[in-house]
Amino acid sequence: MTELTPPAPTTPANIAADERPMDWARRALQVAGVKPAAPSDLPALSQLLEQAAALSEPTAADPIRTVHHLACTGGTLISRCIAAMPNIRLLSETDPLSTINKHPFAPSDLVGLVRHGSRSAEQSELADLFFAGFEKLRAQSQATGHYLVLREHNHSLFHTGNSIARRPGLLDLVSEHLSPLVNNGAPTARILSLVTVRHPIESYQSVVLNKWHRQFKPSTLEEYARRYHAFLDRHDALPMLRYESFVADPSTTMKSVCGILELPFNPDFQNLFQHIKLSGDSGRSGNVIAARPARVLEPALRQEMTDSPAYIALCERLDYPTRMDVEQL
Repeated sequence: MTELTPPAPTTPANIAADERPMDWARRALQVAGVKPAAPSDLPALSQLLEQAAALSEPTAADPIRTVHHLACTGGTLISRCIAAMPNIRLLSETDPLSTINKHPFAPSDLVGLVRHGSRSAEQSELADLFFAGFEKLRAQSQATGHYLVLREHNHSLFHTGNSIARRPGLLDLVSEHLSPLVNNGAPTARILSLVTVRHPIESYQSVVLNKWHRQFKPSTLEEYARRYHAFLDRHDALPMLRYESFVADPSTTMKSVCGILELPFNPDFQNLFQHIKLSGDSGRSGNVIAARPARVLEPALRQEMTDSPAYIALCERLDYPTRMDVEQL
């Protein structure tokens, strides 16, 4: 059978057969009397293709942002102000391994359903389940232009039971979750975190008022301060914000918070935070950011302050005076 070959292309008159295709096209237009288009400022096709390829590359993953504080330290108020910034999605009181299990009716809480199901689950299983959902939420938030922030609830970790719980907290779990990416040199495997604190005697008085001091043994200021030290030890590498600085100058402080967490800043947040409701608002709630009058220091508590080495060391560590009158608070 004879192989069929395509006919040779015809070449218009006055066009050399060895010209390149683009030259051939230009010459053909000239022969046809068509004027070439004026030079354009638009990018060449090759440049457009390069730009399209760059845009199609995977977007850098958003960092994981976490906020940490103990109960009754003003953390809910600060978190409400964070949530008042543009495009923030803040999850309040997060602790995948919390042992405070009141088991309310929560049919959509998959971790809770597994914890209270017919078969027990290992901590690693609960953490994996939490982060599987979290990564979906993180990707969705990034795709819709939202910033995801996790506010930790660590009360069961530090201030319940006869001793400090021997389990990982949220920051430990996040670090472990990201460690494969970090080990592989991923430039976007970042954690942005912040610790907030308040004068220990102020937070302790609120804990006692809520009767939460009964949740740890012994129920003393010394034990509270010792556990506070453990909380600080666990987060000693993180930037720290004092509640007193926040109420004294909310705008400047929140600018710093947004800088640390790489969040957009809204100067009008003080008019917006009052409309944001979060769980964990156990203190003296209100819609005005201002220092509150100090509670009375009863003689028995003053004696505890004097006799507590852990409390005195804690005040020194946080740069607070050990005894404070109303004006100082």
